[in-house]
Amino acid sequence: MRKLTAALTLIALAACGREEAPRSGETPAPVDAVEVAAVDQFGPVQGTVTGLALWTHPTLPFNGLVIAAGEAGLVAYNIEDGAEVVRDDRAPLDGVSIAYLGRGPTAQGFAATRTASGDARFRFYVIDNVSREFSLLTMTAGGQRHGARGFCLGRPKDGDGLALYEMTGSGWRATALTVGDGGVSTGAATEGKHKGGFNRCVVDELDGAVFAIDATGDVYRIEAGAAPAAPLTSTGVKNPSAIALALNGLTEGGATDECCGQIAVLDGANGVVSLYDHEDGHALGAIRMKASFDVEGVAAASALGFGYGNFGAIYRDGIVALATSEPQSAVRLAPLNGVMDALKQPLGETANPRDLAPQEEDDRVIDIDVVKP
Repeated sequence: MRKLTAALTLIALAACGREEAPRSGETPAPVDAVEVAAVDQFGPVQGTVTGLALWTHPTLPFNGLVIAAGEAGLVAYNIEDGAEVVRDDRAPLDGVSIAYLGRGPTAQGFAATRTASGDARFRFYVIDNVSREFSLLTMTAGGQRHGARGFCLGRPKDGDGLALYEMTGSGWRATALTVGDGGVSTGAATEGKHKGGFNRCVVDELDGAVFAIDATGDVYRIEAGAAPAAPLTSTGVKNPSAIALALNGLTEGGATDECCGQIAVLDGANGVVSLYDHEDGHALGAIRMKASFDVEGVAAASALGFGYGNFGAIYRDGIVALATSEPQSAVRLAPLNGVMDALKQPLGETANPRDLAPQEEDDRVIDIDVVKP
C-alpha cells in the first residue's frame, strides 16, 4: 500500500493536462455506454430491491456475499453459486450499507438498513466472519425520511467507531455510532446544508470523506463536516438511483493512472453505470449490462452494488452488481476488471476493504549465490 500524501501529490502531477471534470451548471459531454456482459444472476428477489452491498470474507474469496435490501426485507447470496445464505423478512427495507471495524482478517463487518415504514427505523446487524449469519444488534429511530433520500455507513477519519450519514432535503445529517456489548448506540449528530439537499452517498473508507450526489447529478466530496462550494464533478444524471465507490491501485510507487479508485453513478431509468475518477472526478466512461448465454441484460435498474476486493475467479478484482427494475427483480453481476477493460481504463492492484491502512512495500530481497560447476 502507498503513503497517502505522497500518492496524492503524484496523482495531482499526473492529472496535469487532463480535461477537467464538468462543474455545476455545465452540461457533461454525451457518453455512449459500452456493453458489458452480465455473467451471473442471483434471485429472483421478491419485490423491488432498494439497495445492494458487497461483503468480503476474511479468508475465502468465494464466500463473499451480495446483499440485497428491499420490499422483501434483507437477503444475502453466496458469491460462488448464488445460494441464499441469510434472509430477514421481518420488514420491508429502504437501502443497505456495509462497513468494517478493525483491520485484517479479524475485521468485523456491520450492515445498516432502514425500514421502509413511516418511522424509518435503522437496523444494525453484525456479520459473523465464520457462519456469515446476520445478528440484529439494535433498532433505532432515524431522522425524517425526506422521501427516498439515501444513507451510508462508514468509518470516520478519526476514531474507531462508525458514522451514519443520512441525506436530507436540506443537506445531510451525520450521527456518531458506538458499538459495544449492548449493541449500537447513537452519539452526537451534526448537520450540513446544501441547496436542494442530497440524494445518495458513499463513504470513502480510506480517509472518511463522504461522496454525496444531488438531484442534478453533481457529486460533492464532503470532508470535516463541510461540502465545498463547487462539486467534484457534474455527471448530468438526474435523480440518480445510486452512488458507489471502488478503491484500487493503492501501491506505493505504482502507476499514478492506476490509483486510487472509481466513483460509480447509476441512472436507474436506463440501467447505465457511469464511472468517474476518485481523485479529480474526470469521466472514465459508462457501461450497460448486456445479455450473455442464459443471463439477460439490464434495461433498467433500481440499485447498484460496486464491490472492490477479491471475490474469487473472474471477480478477483471486484464486482459490479445491478438489481433489475421488475416486479420480481434479479441481481445481475459483471466483473470489475471486465468493466475497466471494456472502458480501456487501467485498474490498479485490488485493495482489501478489511485492510486499507497505508503500508510500505517489502523491500527485502533474498540474495542467493550460485556456484558454477
